[in-house]
Amino acid sequence: MERHKADTPDWLERPIALVPNLVAEVIAPTDNIDILNRKIDQYLADGVRLIWAIDPQRRKAIIYAPNREQPLHLTGDELLDGGDVIPGFQVPLSKLFD
Repeated sequence: MERHKADTPDWLERPIALVPNLVAEVIAPTDNIDILNRKIDQYLADGVRLIWAIDPQRRKAIIYAPNREQPLHLTGDELLDGGDVIPGFQVPLSKLFD
């Protein structure tokens, strides 16, 4: 942090840029799908390794990762899996909506 302060005179207005390994987006009924898709594209371009787009209204999740050609769609009791980002984490999707 001290180096960031020394290298960045306006450090209060410019936080340290960190890229998370996992992003979980909860989709609201009022969300715009085009904006959501742009956010997901930007997350992937920035190097996020795993993105969970959780849709409580439809009781489903869409999983994005840079090594996937197509997103993975989960419904029902399919497992939401942390993969190599959160090793050992698995939960049936339906448990998120109970």
